[in-house]
Amino acid sequence: MAALDDLSPDRRAVLQLLVARGRGYDQIAELLHLPEIVVRRRSHDALTELAGGPGSLDEARRALLCDYLVGELPASRRAEARQVLADDPAARRFARSAAARLSGIPGAQLPELPAEDEEVAEALDALDARRERVVELERASRKGSWLLVGAVAAAVIAAVVILSLVAGGGNDDNSVSNKPTESTPASTSSLSTLLVNLTSPSGGKGTGQAAFRPRSDGATDFAAEIKGVSTTSKDAYLFWLDGPNTEPLRLGYYDRDGDPSPDGEMRVGMRLNGQGVPAVTADDLDQYTELIMTRESLSAETAPSTPTNVVLSGEIRVATG
Repeated sequence: MAALDDLSPDRRAVLQLLVARGRGYDQIAELLHLPEIVVRRRSHDALTELAGGPGSLDEARRALLCDYLVGELPASRRAEARQVLADDPAARRFARSAAARLSGIPGAQLPELPAEDEEVAEALDALDARRERVVELERASRKGSWLLVGAVAAAVIAAVVILSLVAGGGNDDNSVSNKPTESTPASTSSLSTLLVNLTSPSGGKGTGQAAFRPRSDGATDFAAEIKGVSTTSKDAYLFWLDGPNTEPLRLGYYDRDGDPSPDGEMRVGMRLNGQGVPAVTADDLDQYTELIMTRESLSAETAPSTPTNVVLSGEIRVATG
């Protein structure tokens, strides 16, 4: 499996122009006075080298993924590439390996890649573990433990309510209160779990709960449970982090194509580690105060740079206890 510096200069230059400068195959061909097919072949060969070889992928699938990774896949075929990534573990390994090395190019703009099933499961299991901790705190509260008196009691009870929602609790009518909680101001210095209640800014029926769990290895697990959001086969959803003193950060897509749910339920999990999604550390999370979910079209030519068509949003808070 090659590193960027191991690539030949001509292959490395093509990748830099594609993912960092936003040039297309046709523009690079004109710039280098080469046929466009030669430029495309150099890109494919370079990505295959970065991924450690084609593995079990046939040539057609490998070409599809290579064009997708560098943003040169027509809009009409992007849904096809995402479906291949969702269905084929070999395709995900190829794309994630190549993307991990492409992310070393300064200014690289890469498409979102689906998380592995075990990563989604691990992110959601982290929420279940938090729920078990909540049960312990509730038992202590019922026994009148002196640890839960005064201001400490108020903060822990607020965390119990939020964590119960994130882990699958909440009212039967799926409503989520917008009342301010007495939770701790956002600070991740101790790897605290950040919690979000999501509601519709326009008064829609959709609700959700989400959590960010910084890991000791520097990455961050993200998990969310959404209810009541209507979808069609042409819809995809983007998750964003936003704050008062920073640009919005696009986390990744959740593609509902081929995954219908009549009541709009979604379970989302991803590891924010720089492999097809942004690398987000505990220190990075300190600058953000809001999680946003937007509805996007699968046929869009490019991913948006700012959140529009907001479906759900919520304030980020730190879990206590």
